[in-house]
Amino acid sequence: MGSLQHKQFSGRFENGVFEIDVPIDNDGGIVTIELSADQAEQIARWMLDQLKPKKVVDASVIEINNETFGRFWAAYPKKVGKVDARAAWANTKAAHHLDAILADIDRRKDGDQWKQGYILDPVRYIRSRRWEDSAEDSGPSLPQLEGVL
Repeated sequence: MGSLQHKQFSGRFENGVFEIDVPIDNDGGIVTIELSADQAEQIARWMLDQLKPKKVVDASVIEINNETFGRFWAAYPKKVGKVDARAAWANTKAAHHLDAILADIDRRKDGDQWKQGYILDPVRYIRSRRWEDSAEDSGPSLPQLEGVL
């Protein structure tokens, strides 16, 4: 038999069953909860998960992401999905690649696809890390449609 004492509740383990006395009011009223070993383990895991330290983001990282994303956003010609693009920017740590990204944007601006209006949404560009594509990987140019109509 095992027991547990806490300033707000108490519990005991007996015959494969956990019993926990939980206060329900300020007048000393309690309710006893019986749990199987599996249920108690699930609750214990949940409680431990709640106690894990939350990820703390350094303010300087946020500032760097905001500044570098702003430069990307100003340079990128397609202005859609800004909130999602900002999240993708942070998740992919794209700020570390700003120079390569800006150089790639300049290169693509002179390419046939972008001149013809085929420009990826910024979220897709960031998530796919398209700045890592070689110049040959930027895809075939779109066919000319002159004289079709």
